[in-house]
Amino acid sequence: MVTSLLVKAYEYYQEKLPGCDFGKDLEWYAMNGALYVGPDVVGMACVLNDGWFIRFAYGDLTRFVGLLPYELPKIGWAREGEGHSDIVWHPTKTVLRAVALAIKLHEKYDRNYTSKRFASLPTQQN
Repeated sequence: MVTSLLVKAYEYYQEKLPGCDFGKDLEWYAMNGALYVGPDVVGMACVLNDGWFIRFAYGDLTRFVGLLPYELPKIGWAREGEGHSDIVWHPTKTVLRAVALAIKLHEKYDRNYTSKRFASLPTQQN
């Protein structure tokens, strides 16, 4: 039996973030932020301090960054499961360049890899 990515993400969440409730976090990010659950990535993000805070991403991070609804000046995350709880912020342009490089490397070395190119995010609509 093939385990879905959502189940794998849940198991990872339980192991690395034992004090957090995966179901409640999914619900909160669905209502207040950005939530994506697909065959290649599970991700949760919200707007915080003029940037996208990625709460959790499991799977293809390059795909999740490309799915964020609009561009903000920075993207940040914390490696809570690794003993770090401070959010580290990066300029969005830097993250997008790293994502583009990762996609190029995937395409060069993995003939089965297919992905849309995420050159930019749409600008925020007010």
